[in-house]
Amino acid sequence: MRSSQTPVRQFVNAALIPNIAGLITAQCLASLHVLLSNLRLFEKISAISAAGYLGVPNLLTMPLLKSFDAVFNGGIFFTLSLGAGLSLLSFAAAWFWVYGFNRRKSALLFYCLLLLALLFMINHRGFVLFPSLYFIIVPPIVFSMTAKRNRQKTFTHRLWMRLFPVYPLILLTLLWSTQMDSRLFINIRDYILMSNPVGIKINDFYYRYTLYPAEVFKSLSQKLLRSCDLSEIANTPVHRRVARQLRNHDYLAVSGLDAPDLMLRAENDRLIFMHAGRKVLETDGPIFLSKPKPLLDQFSAETDRLTFFRSATFYGILVAFPVLLYFIFYSLLRLIFSTVLQSPAASVLAAGLCFMLGIGLLIPVYLTGIIRVDSGNLHQTITSERWQDQVAGLQYIEKNRIDIADAHAYATMVSSPHLPVRYWAARAMAESRQPETYPYLFALIRDPHVNVVCQALYGLGKRGRRHAVPEIISLIKTSHSWYIQRYGYNALRMLGWRQPELK
Repeated sequence: MRSSQTPVRQFVNAALIPNIAGLITAQCLASLHVLLSNLRLFEKISAISAAGYLGVPNLLTMPLLKSFDAVFNGGIFFTLSLGAGLSLLSFAAAWFWVYGFNRRKSALLFYCLLLLALLFMINHRGFVLFPSLYFIIVPPIVFSMTAKRNRQKTFTHRLWMRLFPVYPLILLTLLWSTQMDSRLFINIRDYILMSNPVGIKINDFYYRYTLYPAEVFKSLSQKLLRSCDLSEIANTPVHRRVARQLRNHDYLAVSGLDAPDLMLRAENDRLIFMHAGRKVLETDGPIFLSKPKPLLDQFSAETDRLTFFRSATFYGILVAFPVLLYFIFYSLLRLIFSTVLQSPAASVLAAGLCFMLGIGLLIPVYLTGIIRVDSGNLHQTITSERWQDQVAGLQYIEKNRIDIADAHAYATMVSSPHLPVRYWAARAMAESRQPETYPYLFALIRDPHVNVVCQALYGLGKRGRRHAVPEIISLIKTSHSWYIQRYGYNALRMLGWRQPELK
């Protein structure tokens, strides 16, 4: 008996509802995941600041770690990456189980074994709760809801027609793959997001909230500040020298933390590095004092249990998020067109418009690749009336380490109304060694946009003039942007600044 539901309602029940349920489930898990991470970070930075060190995030930003905005919006990062990937893959797996495998239990067993293999990959270096929960909870929910709402048992011509929206997606994937290189995300940011008010708001959202989820899965070597407990070596001859070396690598001695990033013990002349109550590595004191960085890098690698989780999240951003965007736009357009057109025509038109939208977004990224800059046309490029040409010229200057002072155009670029121009002007001035460019670079740390300020701070660090240290410290303490604070701290380290030695 044929279903009495309209084609649109069938589509919503069979496709949209399971994926929406998967995303909502992922968002709940991700928000809790970020919250627990934020609370741990709050405790650590509170101890670091109370001890007298320079803390990042600063005292103005730390309360946001407990805010709903930070927790929920930070969780969106995992929802739209790993959550999207798991939801879409589970939906596709269920769809093929229903229509391709006719609900055979042997195929269902294969899916279960595949899920177990993924769980093994996540936990093979030690059990991690929340990364496991994403894989344990999201796929079964999406799979079961998809299977329940797709009741046909065999392929029909009409079902093959339902695959039509996939064809433009495949073609878009092939076209976009021609731009797949290390600069893809940079080009998307510069030429799609930062070129219009709506895109700038999306960019600003990213820079406001992504450090919260990023803190969730960073290894110790990737974190800005690390805590260490040295109380058990306090009375040893090497205590002060070990503390200095750790402080030089941003392992800061604090007390009162239940779970410091590093706990150090001493047995005879041996130093024992511990994390989460277990011994990680052991070395002679003189060896550590002579070459601390390789041992600290090894300590970070040995304590890092999130390598697979990071990779899964990255590929979720790279692949699943664009597919999810396509799926959302297609669904909305199909819903609108179905009010005036028959279902097949609405599907074709919706898929066609999504394809054109994807091409429209690809064009500005593609056009950047055909701008050719060399030493012969560099001056003409950076003085062009087109801001895209100016950006290409500045990128050429930065890449080839050409002194922007020789281009005689930086004075106008630092006040350009185009955000990408100011951004790349700061990057280019980082390579300059001429004193006349320094005041312009220094002035950019007061730019109204976080992207430009961060690159100006990077440039100040690379220029190596230590008289900028007090101004950078002041900016770190007064800024409300965690990203600016982070770039400022890295600039201080590039300038040779170190955390103070405390009594």
